[in-house]
This record gives sequence, structure tokens and C-alpha cells, in this order.
Amino acid sequence: MKNKGVAYVLWLFGGFGSLGFHRFYLRRYGTGIIWVLTGGVCGIGSIVDLFILAGMVEKYNINVE
Repeated sequence: MKNKGVAYVLWLFGGFGSLGFHRFYLRRYGTGIIWVLTGGVCGIGSIVDLFILAGMVEKYNINVE
């Protein structure tokens, strides 16, 4: 089970999502690498992730159960 708070902290300390730490935490390695190489898809993807991150965590937790 992954925690939303941890995911948001990783988003924050990962350059406001541009380094993709939160995506690696949720085992989304492919998009995590893309985020690292492109700076969160030039920052746009990082901002979008701010709003969809809670849903990403919930989806991960449902798939694990």
C-alpha cells in the first residue's frame, strides 16, 4: 500500500514533480524516466500530476489488493 502523503512529499522534493520521484514510488518506471529526461515534460506534466496524484495512488493501491 502506498501513501498519498509520501507521494506528494516526493512530488514536492523532486523539483515540484519535474524529477518524477513520485512516479518511481508508484512503480511507473517508464514515465518516471521520461519525467527525469524531460523535466516533467517541460513542467506541464508535473503540474498535471499535482492534481491527479491522489487518483494515481488510489489506483495503485486497488491494483495491489
